[in-house]
Amino acid sequence: EATAQRTRRGLVVGRVQRWKGPEVLCQALRLLGDRAPPIDWVGRDTPYESRDIKTSDYLCQTWPDIWGKVVTQQPQQPFEQTARLQAQAAFMVVPSLWDTFNFTCVEAMGAGTPVICSSGAGASELIVDGVNGFAFENGNAESLAAAIERMLSLSDTVRKELAEAGRQTVLRELNPASVCRQRLAAYENV
Repeated sequence: EATAQRTRRGLVVGRVQRWKGPEVLCQALRLLGDRAPPIDWVGRDTPYESRDIKTSDYLCQTWPDIWGKVVTQQPQQPFEQTARLQAQAAFMVVPSLWDTFNFTCVEAMGAGTPVICSSGAGASELIVDGVNGFAFENGNAESLAAAIERMLSLSDTVRKELAEAGRQTVLRELNPASVCRQRLAAYENV
């Protein structure tokens, strides 16, 4: 669905929980002020650290000017709907403080959606900053804000080139036959 009609909104797909980076995203958007783009966060809510409060409630209390206003939370969606949202988003943000790989980053890249990915997500290894996506230092709101500004400053043509480079990266690097050959070669070396 790389040809889907794009919205003007960013997207995050993941549980609303601390290590997925919602606070870093809120900080970055606050730094951007009036330049902050609207972002949808799709995913189920989880208890905040104390377990006495949901993470979204904590974020509303802590970031009342951002969470619920600039960032709009939506409940977890079925895969097909999530794939449509990824294909329609202006860009995808993966603000994770840490993540083993983060399939939503790869799914967005595969859908031809430009990505901004934290270095804390394993999928960031696929990104060549400024070539097939943007990477930022995990946990660093200033770095994320700068990456968002870079994304927003792209012309439509350059944004499409960046997104296509991301899509080609997924096709090349995560091709099942290629991955299988690499794995078998690793086993043979052992």
